[in-house]
Amino acid sequence: MWSKKRKNCVNCKTTRRNHKARGFCTECYPLILRLEKTQNWNIQEPETLKNYPKNYCSVSEFEFNKIKANIILQIKKRLRFFASRERMLNSTMMGISLEYKFGNIAKLCRVKDINMFHGTAGYFDSTFDSSQMNEIFKLLIEIEESVKWKGINWKEVMDF
Repeated sequence: MWSKKRKNCVNCKTTRRNHKARGFCTECYPLILRLEKTQNWNIQEPETLKNYPKNYCSVSEFEFNKIKANIILQIKKRLRFFASRERMLNSTMMGISLEYKFGNIAKLCRVKDINMFHGTAGYFDSTFDSSQMNEIFKLLIEIEESVKWKGINWKEVMDF
């Protein structure tokens, strides 16, 4: 159910998920909160360091800023992912979109050959019309959304 002030999520524009707060859906709002807390981190004010990794407390200010910037980048990337997925759901579907989505699902399943769907766009285009491909895409999105996000990639943070 959406608020009286908004017809969809401020970030991803979805109406598929419920409104959580401040115009954001149940997926985007927790990330928005985390983003705001991270942006407010100040190494000089330890009380601002909510969700800051405890094992990186004795880093230089340069390293602290590097960690903070990368975490912000990863959260923003996740928010952009939600927005791009919703745009795709509301666009005219083509075979290449299904090919990529099946490839993503294959990666999630950790199949041996992650390229097993490479080159299938033509098959999808010739077998299904746009509305059928859209329905298949929606089902694949449901699978993808049921996989829990692993959160911040700390290896990426430290390699930044």
